[in-house]
Amino acid sequence: MATEKHLKRIERISTYSKDDLLALKERIKKENKQHYDANRDKILGYKKKYRENNREALNAKAKLKRAANRHNNFSHLKAFNLTKEQYLDMLEKQNHVCAICGNKDNNKKLAVDHCHTTGVIRGLLCSACNTSLGKFKDSVELLQNAIQYLKDNNGNKPNAIIVKKTS
Repeated sequence: MATEKHLKRIERISTYSKDDLLALKERIKKENKQHYDANRDKILGYKKKYRENNREALNAKAKLKRAANRHNNFSHLKAFNLTKEQYLDMLEKQNHVCAICGNKDNNKKLAVDHCHTTGVIRGLLCSACNTSLGKFKDSVELLQNAIQYLKDNNGNKPNAIIVKKTS
């Protein structure tokens, strides 16, 4: 609820010209900076204490904000000279699933996979598949070696070491 003093200030400011408003804005900005410079340690102490006392609420609020913006933020596409429409078209062609494993990446958008040598976009991948390709340095030879390793060492060997999972 606005106080009488506040209402009078609003009424006075409403009569200001554009130049007067800009001057007022600059004056307030300068005063705020002077106040911050004079009280920096005290202000930072208050902020730190507030964050410590409200960590869970702040984390929950940040998580909600990230979730709300997750499906509307396409700024990462600029690095690939890809438009939002092109990305959505690729997503549609892949039936909204990863091009390798066929799973949806519910936590994030599918990543734009590209050849690091040529820059050519190959498709959209979930974070797990995208990271895995990166760890194999996009090398077909390393991936073939990994496939052969899995075929040769599938746990059915007579001398295989038995490892039991503990719950």
